[in-house]
Amino acid sequence: MIHRLRRWLWARSAQRKALAPYTPDFSTVALQDSLGVAETTACLSWFDAADRPKFFRNSTEQQEWFASYQRLHPMWFRHCLDRVEREQTEAYSRYGLVGPPLAPAYPWAGSEETPGRDIQYRKKPHRFSFLPRMALAASVDDRFATHLLSLLEDWMAFAGGPRGEVAYDSNLAVIQRLLACHWGLLLLSAGTPTTAADCRLVLLRIVGADVRFLSGRLGESFANNHLLADRFAGWYLSRFWPEFAGETIDPVAAEAEWEAELLAQTLGDGGSVEPSVHYHEFACDMAIAHALLSRCNAWAVSRVLEDRLRKMLRLQVSLAGPHLIAYPLGDCIEDNFFPLALHEGLGPGIHRAVLRALYEPTLPVGAPMGHDVEAAFWLLGEPAEAPANEDTGEELTVDTFPDFGLQVFSARSSQMRLILRSGPGPDTPVLAGHAHADLLGIYLDIGNQPLIVPAGSYSYRADARRWPQGEPAWRQYFRGPAAANTACVDDLDPWGPVRGDFRAQTLPTRVATSCRSSHPALMVWQASLCDSPAGAVSRVVAWIDDDYVFIYDRPPEGATATTNRLQLAPGLRVTAHGQAVTVGTADGVALCRLQSLATAPIAVQEGDEGEPAGWCAPQYGKRVPAPQLTVRHDAAPGGWLIQHGSTPPGHAEVSAAPMGACIAVAGERYRDQLWLDHCDDSEVATDAEILWVRRAVDGTVIEIRAARISRLDVVGIGSVVLKAPELWLTLQFDGGNVKVVTASGALAQVH
Repeated sequence: MIHRLRRWLWARSAQRKALAPYTPDFSTVALQDSLGVAETTACLSWFDAADRPKFFRNSTEQQEWFASYQRLHPMWFRHCLDRVEREQTEAYSRYGLVGPPLAPAYPWAGSEETPGRDIQYRKKPHRFSFLPRMALAASVDDRFATHLLSLLEDWMAFAGGPRGEVAYDSNLAVIQRLLACHWGLLLLSAGTPTTAADCRLVLLRIVGADVRFLSGRLGESFANNHLLADRFAGWYLSRFWPEFAGETIDPVAAEAEWEAELLAQTLGDGGSVEPSVHYHEFACDMAIAHALLSRCNAWAVSRVLEDRLRKMLRLQVSLAGPHLIAYPLGDCIEDNFFPLALHEGLGPGIHRAVLRALYEPTLPVGAPMGHDVEAAFWLLGEPAEAPANEDTGEELTVDTFPDFGLQVFSARSSQMRLILRSGPGPDTPVLAGHAHADLLGIYLDIGNQPLIVPAGSYSYRADARRWPQGEPAWRQYFRGPAAANTACVDDLDPWGPVRGDFRAQTLPTRVATSCRSSHPALMVWQASLCDSPAGAVSRVVAWIDDDYVFIYDRPPEGATATTNRLQLAPGLRVTAHGQAVTVGTADGVALCRLQSLATAPIAVQEGDEGEPAGWCAPQYGKRVPAPQLTVRHDAAPGGWLIQHGSTPPGHAEVSAAPMGACIAVAGERYRDQLWLDHCDDSEVATDAEILWVRRAVDGTVIEIRAARISRLDVVGIGSVVLKAPELWLTLQFDGGNVKVVTASGALAQVH
């Protein structure tokens, strides 16, 4: 099975042919010929015609929408105008680099003086992510409209000139520009300045040239998200721009190709064959556009696509949580399909709004957290008020995505969330080009504060010859195990060695993940690497009620050394306490306490460049120092004890047992033991797979929690007789007597 999958992925990932040179025709004659009109003014009438397909709204509806936007969200509008003013007169940012303003004579060819001479910076302005917000400003102020018109004419002069090939570097970049132009045409339709109409005519000329470029090249892109964008564009062109394509595109056939490609590149749980949240977002945004555009035009969408989109959105929303914290797992660059207003980068606010509007109306609206919430307004309008949610009473919950390899644990009272990025399961197809070494990685947030975070991407360029002499290998650092929140054995990348800018498309490493305990106060999950160069590393996440969380790592046989790392968010303060650290805000508010289960000391590194350590890339092309915790130890088990707040639970240690492991915590008022796989306690005899025992300082048993259990004997108390094997069991004691017994099935009897 796995060999067939590899051959299938390899065949789909082959580059079929290089793009032929393209000379765009931006002339008004070409525009008029495509539309079959004699006057240029008739081109706008054609676009505004009532029988044209709606691009989310028609021109008349857009005027009402814009009025609502100004009335309901004046601050959003003000911030947008301020941003446009700065970009046109002061500076325009290409990812993490600040450059000259977007004005006539802008250096569209770009410069190679970028991190790693990365061409992404040269391509960034040609995606036109700036256009929708500039169109919004131009619709109310002729000064902005005049500037935009000059800017677009300047761009056309460059794109049609001898160095203009960067404007047509890839189908994906042209598709993104085409969608931005479509948004610009719609937003400008509500405008009053006379120059706004001139801007719309120029945009139609650009649209015509871009559609003609795409129409002969769709289907020839690399078989990852680039090919997915091709298939989406085939449907999109067939519905909205058939006049420019120069040939008839059957929308039914184009939609079938789009559906087949989306289902091939996504998984049954809503995940993606590309192990990157950003590239999963690309697929989400295309599927959102298809679903919303189909609905507003009364075009049918298959149940299969609806179901897949719902699962895809659910994954993004679960990962981001109620406070919409963006986790850029895998490669990430701030380009998307909905660059509306100030939105750039990951957009969990869009995904939550669409999931709620289309599929889950009881989902909380949530507090606005980022510019993606504003972008959702342009897609959907003002969200309806959500009904009050019923309290489920569940203290601990877990959302799991077994194919993609993601588990999200949440505690209600502490608002603590832990994410286990286990990794794709066995026989799951993977396009690993954009994968980071994050298998078995963990991430943590409390409320709206991220604590343990992905390091980010920084650059896609790995060739040392493209970097200044002496620069660290930044590409390798950010995508490799040195920046990952996982257990690294013998300094080996779990995906295998990396050569070039991107990984090989198909790789053998997969992860076996299982729920060891579904106890409502004792959640235990285990993930183990399969076929890893480092061997069968196992990581267990054990969440004990709302008290603390264990991350227990078991290295493979034959390993000589293990390194455990945790990358913290920029701006956090770390205070050492022996084998533990307290993590808090810059102003001294304690957030959580972390202790290593290994006996080696914790090293705190921040902004080290020699052997890079302690860096985050909050934006592509921008890196900032951030605390990183590192524990290097021998091949003995290790891991972390994590507790919300600053009150320490006491000293924790892990010891090997004949058939498993025992993790012990010695607090001021209690002694806890968590047995994994096998209990070797002299006072407790059981066949439970997982057992947690809390004792008072004098040794008196206070509480027992067990998973997958059929018998239990406690010295001095008696036996628990189970009517049938239980998935989980809890016993609470008072003075040596059983006070409370709860179980997954029928209540047990105590003798």
